[in-house]
Parts: sequence; structure tokens; C-alpha cells
Amino acid sequence: MQLPLTHKKLWKGVTDPEGDAERTEEAKALIGLHVRQQHLGAILAAENAKVAWDALEKTYKSKSAARKLQLRHEMSTLKMQLGESVAGYVGRAQDLYRDLLAAGSDMKPEDLSFSVLAGLSSRFEQVVTVLTTTKEELDKVEELLPTLQVFEQRQGLFGEQDSGASGSATAVAYAAKGANFAGKGKGGSGKASMPCHKCGKLGHFARECRSGAREPEKPKTGKKCYTCGSPDHLKKDCPKKEETGGRQGIAFVAGEGPETGRWIVDSGASQHMTGIKNS
Repeated sequence: MQLPLTHKKLWKGVTDPEGDAERTEEAKALIGLHVRQQHLGAILAAENAKVAWDALEKTYKSKSAARKLQLRHEMSTLKMQLGESVAGYVGRAQDLYRDLLAAGSDMKPEDLSFSVLAGLSSRFEQVVTVLTTTKEELDKVEELLPTLQVFEQRQGLFGEQDSGASGSATAVAYAAKGANFAGKGKGGSGKASMPCHKCGKLGHFARECRSGAREPEKPKTGKKCYTCGSPDHLKKDCPKKEETGGRQGIAFVAGEGPETGRWIVDSGASQHMTGIKNS
């Protein structure tokens, strides 16, 4: 809070309220704009900026059991508000954490991380499940924030009302990869690593391909098409393959042997041709 006052050149209104009445009123107003709702009444009732500052300092620097209990309760009931961004929610949690430390609490960084994840909207449920079950120790909240922000952006969750949906199954993959959502490093998936089945290139799928049909595989040196004899392609890519109409040749074998007077194969035709003159 001191930094905004200094930036606005109003800090002197706190340290010397009698010197400049106008400046001390502006300082008091700025303090009121930056405090929580429950402290606003005390600020409005203060005589000047110094009195308001001293009241806040006494409240926030108090290390009494009542103060710790109040802050602990606020942390345990911390919830992401409707339409609130992940960054704003985590910022509120960090402010509360700093107040707890100032009050003499021994709260650990991982405790803050658990509180943040527990208070997230139900749309983040699958991400939270993966983050809490795939690691023995939970990361600090500063390390969790990029993961949550990228998931929020890709799923379009910021500003939407929470209808209780848990998000798509892609949340599991996102959370399992941690902060590497942006596609950096190894292990990426999707268009970047899957070749197009039409042209064989990376970066897009076949349905998005603007190239023509994939070029037929060229044969190795010394090989040629068994259909037309061309060395430019193999049999499976031969353009003349369809011209044959799919017909297959039939081979006949002739031979000599004793006459038995019997037909070996009867095709059912009304007339037959035979080499036996008296048949």
C-alpha cells in the first residue's frame, strides 16, 4: 500500500497530515480504495490518512490468536469467485498468505497450493486431480499458475459461469505435462508431431491439407512396374492398372494321351468342340 501512495506523491499526507490537508485527504481516499470491504468502515471513520494507516497497521501486524484464527478461516474458505480469472484468484490467495506470515503463522508454501487448488471452480476438477495425484510433493503456487492459466485460456473458462461441468478430457493431458502447454520442449502432441496422411508433412492434418494427392512412391533403381513396364513407378501406383478392367488371364495346357471316351469337364453348353473325330 505504501508504494501506490509514494507513486502518487501522497505518502507525505500519511507521515505529516497537518502539513497538507488536501494531500492527506487524497491519501486517505487512496487507502480506502485498496483495502478489503471489512476494513472500509474504519478508514472512513478515521480523522486523517495517518489515523487510517495506523489502524490498518495495527490490524495487519497483530499476532494475536484471534487474528490468526480469522486469517486461517479466510484461507480455509477461500473460493474462486464467479467470473474471476485464475490470476486474480491466486493473487487474492497470495495476499492472504502474506497476512498469515505477518501474523506469525507457520503456514508452508505447499499449504497455500493445496488451498488454491481446493478453492478452484469445478471446471478445473480434472486438472486438480492430476496435479494432486501424479506428484509426491505439490509445486509452489507460482509454479502452478502458468499451468492453470494456459488451461483457462485454451478452454475459454475466464468470465464464464460455472455450471458444474468438469472440463474436457484434454485437461488430464494438459495437467500431466505441467507448464509445457505452450508446445516448447519435447513430448509435444497434435499437429506439431503428427504427419499429414495426404502429403506427409508436419504441421497440419489431412483434412486441412492444401496439397494435391500424395505423390506415388518412386521405385528404387533397377525396379519397374510389372503392369506397364515403366521405371517411373511401381505396380501399386500404375495409372494403367484400371484400364485392364481387373481381368485375369487364363492358361490352357494341351497334351496327348489314350482315348477314354469320357468327358472330364462338362460346362453345360449345348455344343462342344473336341479333337476326337467320331465324337
